[in-house]
Amino acid sequence: MSSPHVLLVSAPFLGHVNPLVALGRRLAAKVLLVSLTTLPHAGLKLRHQHGDSSAATADVGRGVLQFEHLCGGEVWTPDDPRYRDPNDVARHLDDVASAALRGLIRRQADAGWPVTFVVANLFAPWAFHAAAAVGVPAAMLWMQSCMVLSLYYHYFHSLTAFPAKDAGPAAQVDVPGLPAMAGGDLPAFLHLPEEHIWRQMLVSEILGLCEAALWVLVNTFDELEHFAIEALLAHMPVLPVGPLIEMEHDSAGDECTAWLDARPPRSVVFVAFGSIVRLSRDEMAEMAAGLASTGRPFLWSQ
Repeated sequence: MSSPHVLLVSAPFLGHVNPLVALGRRLAAKVLLVSLTTLPHAGLKLRHQHGDSSAATADVGRGVLQFEHLCGGEVWTPDDPRYRDPNDVARHLDDVASAALRGLIRRQADAGWPVTFVVANLFAPWAFHAAAAVGVPAAMLWMQSCMVLSLYYHYFHSLTAFPAKDAGPAAQVDVPGLPAMAGGDLPAFLHLPEEHIWRQMLVSEILGLCEAALWVLVNTFDELEHFAIEALLAHMPVLPVGPLIEMEHDSAGDECTAWLDARPPRSVVFVAFGSIVRLSRDEMAEMAAGLASTGRPFLWSQ
């Protein structure tokens, strides 16, 4: 029997890659061979990258974490300007990523390191298609909280009554295992137009999750979300594996932490739009002006 080899597959966005890297380090420390792959591009700055190398390896405890770029065939080159449009990226992944991943799995097997398990995160449904095609079991890593996963699951499966978009932000929402919430607290993805390509992917993945994945690994821990986890276990095999945080420090991070420590409690506004939202220059300027007009300190992560 071959040694366990876990392949981690990410959508090509930094906020998706980082939790997988943290999970990969934990798995590798258990004397496992772990590989991580995604589509490299100029906007994705990874700590392991060295020059133009398509692969890198890191020793973690008694195990190994190796990075393999998903490339070849019709996959765009890293400097392709089309990576700037998230919608173009989504369509490109749907067209070519599954075949590229099957090729990577075959190359790993030919090299004597057959993949025995795949873990993919949200917006990488092509990873589950590729794993199924080659007969490798798979799990999903849900990068957000169990509460958010439960909201999506109950909404898209119509298991709980949710207020309509025009019901107002004060309309109450009751989901098993979660505290009562107002409609204004719900994730924006719930009410995006149905033709929105990323919403379509989210709906498809949530509805097919139990068929595609043996487990749903969630970036949380029991002490934080005990009741949400317990309630969702009635619907899917969730397993808390968090918090998935990279503990490496750099000077910029230290300066940011020192600045935050010097601010009064509950005084800082944190702003982050993730990897998919793209603001125009005018929108950026309007957002900055609005933040400045509050007179509150703010931290804007891009």
